Amino acid sequence: MKCPKCGGNLRQSKKDPSYGLCDNCKKKYKWVEEVKSEKNSNLKKKSNPKAIVTVIIVGIIALSIIYAVTPKKKSDEYIQQADSYFEQISTLGESYQDILQTCIDGEITTDEFMSQMGEANSQMIQLTSDVLALDETKYSKKIAEIGNSYNDMAHEIMNYINLGDSSAIDEISSLAADIVSDIEELDTLRAQIKK
Repeated sequence: MKCPKCGGNLRQSKKDPSYGLCDNCKKKYKWVEEVKSEKNSNLKKKSNPKAIVTVIIVGIIALSIIYAVTPKKKSDEYIQQADSYFEQISTLGESYQDILQTCIDGEITTDEFMSQMGEANSQMIQLTSDVLALDETKYSKKIAEIGNSYNDMAHEIMNYINLGDSSAIDEISSLAADIVSDIEELDTLRAQIKK
């Protein structure tokens, strides 16, 4: 402890340890323990503002990642809208088969077939875009993937009919299998966002 008058060191009295004695001023002063304040000042000196900021930033990033990967419950309205898009995509996807069948049956020309497929494909692109505009969840992303697969399938069907590209048959089969597989996953993904 320092002397309040001259700033010199005080020594603790042996007779009465509650007092400190100044050898310069020849006075005694009430002894105050400074151990706690010294510890606090050492802690303040040791704390590094950059380290504190780094810890805060890392914590925020960790919480953001946890929030991002945790499935979030969505409102019934969101689920109904996503379901509606899926239903429209499925119906439109089935219409590709109807258009193809009318072409095979000779009810429409190749030009009419290409026109109808092009129109249906434009609608599919719009629906897929609308699904992607929803809040992104694994459910909405999977619906968009199904729409994209139908879109790719339509291109392959058009290549087959218009250009006679027989390699398109294998691609159409592969895309059809992908669509069936993706549709099977939808129930699980839908259940996750309802929790």
